Order: sequence, then C-alpha cells, then structure tokens
Amino acid sequence: MSPIDQKVVQAFLSSMFYKYQNESAAKIIDLAEVKGIQYVQSLQQPWPRNFKYQLEFFAEENPPGFVLEIIQQYIKDNPEEYVLNVLSKNINVLIPGYKDIGFLHAWNNTIMLHKLSNRKKNIETSESVDVYAIKNELELANVNSLGPDYPVSLTGLLDPYIINLYATYNGEVGAKAQAVIIDPQFIYISDLFTHPDFRRKSLSAALLFKMHQIGLENGCKYSILLPSKMTRNFELFQKFEYLESVSFALLVPEVSPLPPGNQSDKG
Repeated sequence: MSPIDQKVVQAFLSSMFYKYQNESAAKIIDLAEVKGIQYVQSLQQPWPRNFKYQLEFFAEENPPGFVLEIIQQYIKDNPEEYVLNVLSKNINVLIPGYKDIGFLHAWNNTIMLHKLSNRKKNIETSESVDVYAIKNELELANVNSLGPDYPVSLTGLLDPYIINLYATYNGEVGAKAQAVIIDPQFIYISDLFTHPDFRRKSLSAALLFKMHQIGLENGCKYSILLPSKMTRNFELFQKFEYLESVSFALLVPEVSPLPPGNQSDKG
C-alpha cells in the first residue's frame, strides 16, 4: 500500500477501536500483525454461515496462512467464533488464498477518503434543516427514538474525541451523525443515519458538511468513512468527492472453531 493508504488504514482502525473501547467497554487486542476487538455483547453474522460472535480480527496484506496462524494461536486455549476483516489494495488477490485455507468470503466494502477543503461543494441545502450537537440525555433520547442500528451512548456523549450531532427538519429530529478525531490528520465519520421519513430532505448532506467543518477546525486534512452495506448515501459521498481508498473484505471460518456441541450455527 502507498503511504497515504497506510495512514488511512491506521486512522480507520485507531478511530474505530477508540470508539468501541470507550463507548461499549470493548477489549482491544494487539497481536502485532493482526489487531482485534473483543465485544461485550454478541453480534450476529448471518451469511455465509449463520452464527453469533464477540471477537473480530483485522489484518492487512500479510499472507493468509501467516494471519491464520496468529489467530489460531490466540484462540488456542479458549476457542470462540470470530470474523476476520482484511484491508488491502489487492483484496482480490488475497481472497483466493483465504478460501484455500478454510475461509468463506462474506462481502466486500471500501474505505472512502475525502480531502477536506474550505471550498464550497455544489450540494443542495435547505433552510428547513438545522444541525446541532447532542448535549444532554434528553436530546440523546430523542435521537435514539429514531431507531438507528447504532444508538448514541451516554459514554460517547461525554467523550471529547467523539462528536455526536443531530439534524432537524422544520424542528423535528430526523437524522444523526457521529465522528471520531483521534489521528490529528483524519476525522473518521463513524455513523450517518437518517430516518426513512426524513430522507431526501438534505439532512445527511447538512450533517456531513458540518462534520467536515469540525474536522477543518481541528486541523484535520482528510475525512474517512466506511459506507454501510445497505447505505443510501453512496451518491451523497460521491457528490462530496469521496474516493475509494482501501478495499475491505469480511471473511468467516468455513468450520466453526468451537468444539462439537458448542457451535452456534443457525443454518
């Protein structure tokens, strides 16, 4: 990977790890060439093998066999379900190698990169839209009543490195966003959610523009984000001149690492 791609990956990982460690007491795992998160709550992996997990690993461009050896050594004494994320500019070259050693390929995504600038983007705005920082528990509850996949946490609300915003349309709360600034060069857009009733009313654009301004005010040079697999905002990111940076593949072990009788497969 190029120097900027390496910086993007490190900023993405450090920002994401900080978020989960501080918002939900996740344990961060550093195995040198492989990083990981041990979540407190269980997550569901629906496909291509259906199971629950609390352990998630992240690897870059090391050989698949080397990565697997590190993971197996870590879970040797306490086997558990896990997922593996591989970040690489050559993801299509690495995936067959992982398949050869017993992994299933779930899906791909890409980290997107935007160079921050004070230059105005030709983005539609609306006088009906206002953006605010979430400042108290009442505002937090109003935002979480939208039913987002990732609710705002009170712990994150009190953290100076985590920015939580919401947008209103004609005074009604309709969208939320979150950003993390850990790496001084990057603002990581960790969440952007608009309730279905408020879509196509420029709320996401207003939130994204505000987060870019916050990044500039904090001396950041770039904004990075990982689009949701079901995102409705990909066109918006393109309008803001986001570019695809580093590919991201999610892999799962073909066979559960749990002993027989303890496996959580649902299908």
